[in-house]
Amino acid sequence: MKKFLLSIATVFSIGAAQAQIFLNEVYVQPSVNHHEFIELFNAGTTPASSGCYTIITYFNDGTDYGFYVIDLPDVKIAARSYLLASSEGTFNYQNGQAVADVNWNLASNITRYVYTNGSLQVDNTGAPYYDIFTRAAAPGGSKKGPYAIFLYDGSTLVDGL
Repeated sequence: MKKFLLSIATVFSIGAAQAQIFLNEVYVQPSVNHHEFIELFNAGTTPASSGCYTIITYFNDGTDYGFYVIDLPDVKIAARSYLLASSEGTFNYQNGQAVADVNWNLASNITRYVYTNGSLQVDNTGAPYYDIFTRAAAPGGSKKGPYAIFLYDGSTLVDGL
């Protein structure tokens, strides 16, 4: 019986280890007629679901600061394949046009949290969101400072930049 349970546990752990989703590409500063997007990559050898993944981005627009939280809907990502999430269903980027697997505005899976009076408060002012990677404006109007993007699988941090 112990050998049987051990072999079942081994099969499940190998299957779980094969689905590995990572941040692959992030387009954070779109110009006119271009859109932000996030690309995830399933490096595993089996299909994976995006339903348990969350993307969190930090923003500071010079007035407000906080986080955007995108709870990804359940979309199958084939082995060694990509998932594109954007603010538009069909979006433009510097080298052309693509169709997003997830439109975070259409799916209403995005929430904006703003730091106010010592705590984070839900504040969806300004929705739909087309600039979730906002950096603080420096004197003179140029954007300076870091971006922060995190990918969570449930409550486990998987990747970040």
